[in-house]
Amino acid sequence: MLDYETDNVEYYVSFAPVFVGKSSTPWALGIVTPIDEINTDARKMMMFIVLIVLIGLSILTFIVMYLANYITSPINQVSRVLQNIAIGRIDFNKKIEAVSSDELGDIQIAVNSLIEGLEQTIGFAEEIGKGNLNSEYSVKSSEDVLGSALVQMRLSLHKAKEEEGLRKVIEERINWATVGHNKVSDTLRMFNTNLEELSYNVISFLVQYLDANQGGIFIIDDDEENQRKQMVLSGAYAYDHKRLINKTIQFGDGLIGRCVQEKEVVFLKEIPEGYLEVTSGIGQRTPNNLIIVPLIFNDEVYGAIEVASFKNFEEYQIRFLEEAAASIGSTISIVKINMQRAQLFEETELKSKELSSQEEEMRQNFEEMMVAREDVEKRVNEYKSLLDAIKSATFVAEYDLEGRLTDINEPMLRFVNMSKNQLIGRYQGTFEASREKNDASFDEFWRRLRNGETMRKVQHIRLSNKDYFLSEVYTPIYNENNEVYKVLNVSVDISKHISDAESEKIKQ
Repeated sequence: MLDYETDNVEYYVSFAPVFVGKSSTPWALGIVTPIDEINTDARKMMMFIVLIVLIGLSILTFIVMYLANYITSPINQVSRVLQNIAIGRIDFNKKIEAVSSDELGDIQIAVNSLIEGLEQTIGFAEEIGKGNLNSEYSVKSSEDVLGSALVQMRLSLHKAKEEEGLRKVIEERINWATVGHNKVSDTLRMFNTNLEELSYNVISFLVQYLDANQGGIFIIDDDEENQRKQMVLSGAYAYDHKRLINKTIQFGDGLIGRCVQEKEVVFLKEIPEGYLEVTSGIGQRTPNNLIIVPLIFNDEVYGAIEVASFKNFEEYQIRFLEEAAASIGSTISIVKINMQRAQLFEETELKSKELSSQEEEMRQNFEEMMVAREDVEKRVNEYKSLLDAIKSATFVAEYDLEGRLTDINEPMLRFVNMSKNQLIGRYQGTFEASREKNDASFDEFWRRLRNGETMRKVQHIRLSNKDYFLSEVYTPIYNENNEVYKVLNVSVDISKHISDAESEKIKQ
């Protein structure tokens, strides 16, 4: 490029080699262009390019802004919804409208699903809060942690409610049993002096408290005159009326007899036909359930309770009746003991009165006896003096009922010149010269004495070659039972008064 300033104009010169033919020396071609003309075109081109660039930038800016708004507007909407959800502000009526099927549309659909899930979750929670544990809730998938937790919460609450209901039922039954036992105890305490009143008031309370229809208390009869143990219906109750029934049951007979004998509870849901009937306004009907509980205290049975009902007995009612039976058995044992004591006291009082009367009578008799005793002692002394006089002047001996000598006085011993030891135990008639102790006359003699007959005889005795004759009187002696227990023999020596003829006759 060359600048020429001859005409004060700048030119732009451009040279290019030009080869002509086979000449090695090139020609030169030069082009001269004014600089202003070149700059004018360049400026025009530059302006055109700048204009094109500005237009392109404007279009790009619009496109970018449009795309940015197209992308950020849903994202901002999703962001606002998620922010509201994060702080617990949920408007179920303002769901996001999905405008595309791309990833952004998927985000909008997911957010709407989240809102629907939260709506279902909140509705489920509200129903649970209202106590509706049967409200339905479906988890979104197997990975739905929140849904699974809510379902598990419902199950836990349902289980807790069932347990609470069960605890409430148990508490109500415990309270029912406690109140019942207290009332039974009050009844037993109020009527513990009369067995019949006790039985009626206890059975009437139990029948009504169990909501049954009929009942009775059977108590073992302690009458010792009965050879076989039996139970007597001591109290009965049916349809608010006292039933006065005379009924006895032997041990082992029927359901009640076997219950008492085996000491086991009898519970029937099918009562044998004709065993028990309840009379009501619609006629006679057989109850559906029957329970018989033995009355046991300290392993001793005192009777049984029989309760019949048209309703089924629950387990807690049966257990209550068994526990009540133990208290009733204890009270019955005490009542029986008190009744025995009362009877013994009455008998003692009666005996005491009789003894007082007898004591007065005995006192009078004693006074009379003392008077009589003085008289008897006087007579005894007289008889003793008389007996001593007789013993000193006569021979006296005592025999048992077999005729053996048991005692003898001194005059007799001197007479026979023998000691008492030599004579005690000998049979009567040992001194008699012509008699044997085992002869028939000896047996007849003592038979008559044992029968209470006084016997007399003359006995011949030979001592030192000399004959002696004794006049003897045998007298039976009676004891306090008016029975002969010994024989007294009083003898007198009449040898000087016997003639030879009489002596020969006695000897024969």
